[in-house]
Amino acid sequence: RKCICNALLANIGHPQVRIGKLVEPGLVTAGADLTSVPRFLARGSSTYTAADVISVLLNDCANDCGEAPSPSDGCGSLAEGNPA
Repeated sequence: RKCICNALLANIGHPQVRIGKLVEPGLVTAGADLTSVPRFLARGSSTYTAADVISVLLNDCANDCGEAPSPSDGCGSLAEGNPA
């Protein structure tokens, strides 16, 4: 059993510490697609950020289209750091 509130707080760097030493671990929230997580990891890394995921998705979009994403498909604004 796991307390989802404690686990999600641990994900953002605020784990519960019990009896001064037992630190609540975070929670992997990859859903049913855990096998795709490694594609977001940089070589030698065990963590990734939202920016890493967006970068991979934009690259996939460019590869599928055969060209860089354009602002008209929503991908360009994401690449520039603006919400779509």
